[in-house]
Amino acid sequence: MALNLAQKLIAEHLVAGSLQPGEDIALRADQTLLQDPAGVVACLMFEAIQTPRAQTKLSAIYVDHNVRQSSVEDADAHRYLRTFAAKHGLYYSPPGNGIGHQVHLERFSVPGQTLLGVDPRTPMAGAMGMLALEAEAIDLAMVLAGGPYLTTMPRVLAVHVNGRLRPWVSARDIAWALRGMVPPGAVGCILEYVGAGLDRLPLCQRATLAGMTCDMGARASAFPSDAMTRRFLQAQSREDAWQPLAADPGARYDGDIEIDLAGVEPVILQLTDGASVVKVSQLAGMPIDQVCIGSCVNGSFRDLMVVARALKSQKRRPRVSLVLAPASRQILLNLMANGALSDLLAAGARLTEPACGLCYEGGQAPPSGGVSLQTFSRLPPAGVSPSDSRVYLCSPETAVASAIAGQIADPRSLGKPPSVEFPERFLIDDAALQPPLADGVGAPIVRGPSLRPVPLPEPLPDALELPTLLKVGDRVGEGQILRSRPEIRAPWPDLDAVADSAFQAVDPGFAARARERRAGILVAGGEFGFGVCSQMEALVLARLGVRAVLARSYSPALREGLIGWGIAPLLLLDGDEWGRFHQGDRISLTGLHAALAPGAPPFDIRNRDKRATCRVAHNLSRREGRILLAGGKLRCATLCAADL
Repeated sequence: MALNLAQKLIAEHLVAGSLQPGEDIALRADQTLLQDPAGVVACLMFEAIQTPRAQTKLSAIYVDHNVRQSSVEDADAHRYLRTFAAKHGLYYSPPGNGIGHQVHLERFSVPGQTLLGVDPRTPMAGAMGMLALEAEAIDLAMVLAGGPYLTTMPRVLAVHVNGRLRPWVSARDIAWALRGMVPPGAVGCILEYVGAGLDRLPLCQRATLAGMTCDMGARASAFPSDAMTRRFLQAQSREDAWQPLAADPGARYDGDIEIDLAGVEPVILQLTDGASVVKVSQLAGMPIDQVCIGSCVNGSFRDLMVVARALKSQKRRPRVSLVLAPASRQILLNLMANGALSDLLAAGARLTEPACGLCYEGGQAPPSGGVSLQTFSRLPPAGVSPSDSRVYLCSPETAVASAIAGQIADPRSLGKPPSVEFPERFLIDDAALQPPLADGVGAPIVRGPSLRPVPLPEPLPDALELPTLLKVGDRVGEGQILRSRPEIRAPWPDLDAVADSAFQAVDPGFAARARERRAGILVAGGEFGFGVCSQMEALVLARLGVRAVLARSYSPALREGLIGWGIAPLLLLDGDEWGRFHQGDRISLTGLHAALAPGAPPFDIRNRDKRATCRVAHNLSRREGRILLAGGKLRCATLCAADL
């Protein structure tokens, strides 16, 4: 059977399952990419599994988020990651070496391999002909321990790329054009790029497209490994990693998208009208106060060279703050070597450290009522910009043209586009990349006082008799399960402190009551976990002793999180049954091990205080049932893929 490229990559790494979309599959992961702070969580979870050495072909930890080390907790976390990497067989990239996605693309990406990362921009490595997927920290820990990555087979859409980009148009504009082309029913699909137009897209432009995969509603991007891939690897002195990869002739897809590059225009994502994409010409003439160029998706050598060449003979308007954020130390070194850095500084640009800083930690807020153009991969963190300011996301070309004009400007107004020459060999300095110890068995791991071990739930017993700790209604989720979510930048939050906020908006006494009872169940209505809820909410509920939830329905993400932390997500079958439960009722569940088997029929649970029974069911797969009974994913990290 002819396979498309995504199917070939999956088939090559398939441990169990089939290529049928929607089916459970288990994949072998060749590489993992960890970053602070989520990498700290994954590493602590890996330690809980007690596997002495990472079992992947290559794994790396990048400190690229909290690079300012503005707290002792940050410095402690980075020291922990460095010593963990040395002991357990991972590479370590310290603050200042660059954004993990860019550095990994430069130094470690290999066509044909699989990569798991803890960040939404992980698909950027798909530009190299890899299958690169974002996963939860708990999944990364399991893969590091030698287990397969358990997921579902996605649909694969073909993006037929034809034509040639016009001057001053780049991959960022292509990404925004594609944003409205992925059908809603294909959320979570793989976008596979095919067509003659790819022959004129260098790898850095492909990386921008792949890095913006999540902005298009997809899960991964697959590019062929071709002459452009080979040229990039040659420039990195890694040509031996290259191999040609493409879809088989006659391969089929689950959908098709057509894009003519000649029809793509410079566009802007405006946030004042429902995050809509408009032509730059529609906003041209609007005065601006700030331009920020960089990030993982638009801080490449090519992007900053376009900016440098545009500023060679022209300067930014003095009233415009121009800030540049190179994606890696290698890019900065090469800009220094060819003189482009001098041109940028002479034009009044300012530089930040190669890191995720401005996207993640914030900074460079526009003034009150100000207008900022940014090429970053995400919006500024909440609270960074004044409420009356306006932030627009655009390409480096549009950004530099606007910095020169002092107002939003179509880059085509600059005339002849600059010519950017790529070096045959980049200047490469891997001195900052710290390889693991050959034998780290006796190497110490240094951890600060805030880095406490991950708690492991006990295996689920065959019988439970538990009090109902809380009853809530429909669509209870984000902002209600955890009223004040822990700061994302915390290396590893104090779970007990975070747990104090659980359900505060619903019942301020919940956390204290749960600790007093030590174990219990929750009763909920429909869409429990609505919004952005998953691992942290489930982990906090497990910390508070919740062993089961009875609900009409669950958000997919929270349901997966509950199973991963040993909490049974049971389904109330009758709409009236929700009304039969009250806080404090003692619920008896017996014969759970048989009842939670795949395909098992609905079963009865008893409300001891009401002297009544209630019928519940589950939709667990064999894999999910085994994980649940074991007490969560970390207790069965090397789960046999044959149990899918």
